[in-house]
Amino acid sequence: MDTCLRSNKVYNVRKFKRVLVVDDDDSALFVAKKILVRMEVAEDVATAVNGLEGFLAVKAACGGPAEEFPGLILVDLKMPVMSGFKMIEAMGGLPLPSKPLVVVLTSSENPIDRERARMLQADGYLVKPIRPESIERLLEGLPA
Repeated sequence: MDTCLRSNKVYNVRKFKRVLVVDDDDSALFVAKKILVRMEVAEDVATAVNGLEGFLAVKAACGGPAEEFPGLILVDLKMPVMSGFKMIEAMGGLPLPSKPLVVVLTSSENPIDRERARMLQADGYLVKPIRPESIERLLEGLPA
C-alpha cells in the first residue's frame, strides 16, 4: 500500500469539490482519505464513522451552498448504528441539491449485497482493500 501512496504517478481522474467517505474502520478511512488526496480526486475529503453520522453530514450539507455538497460518497455496508444500505435508503428522502455519485466500498463480495446496492441505485461497487487503480477505473466508468 505504501508503494501506491508514494507513487509519482499522475492520475487523470474526475475531480470533485467534496467527497464523503463513510466507514466504521479507522484504518479504512485513513487509507481511503490518503488515496483520494494523493490522487487529487477532491479538494476536501470528509469522513464519517457510521451510516447515521454519514446521513447527518449529507443532511446538513443539503442546507448549505450546492458547491459544498459532496459530489461523491463512498459508503461501507456493514457498520454499527446505521448500515450503508440504510444510509443510502435514508438519503432518498432528503432534498438533495444535486445527485451525488454513491459508491459502495465494502469487503463483501456477496452477490446479494451487489444486487441490493444496484436496487438502491448505487453508482458503483468497490471491494476493499481500496487501491488507486480501483478508484481510477471506477471514476472512469461513472456517469458525468
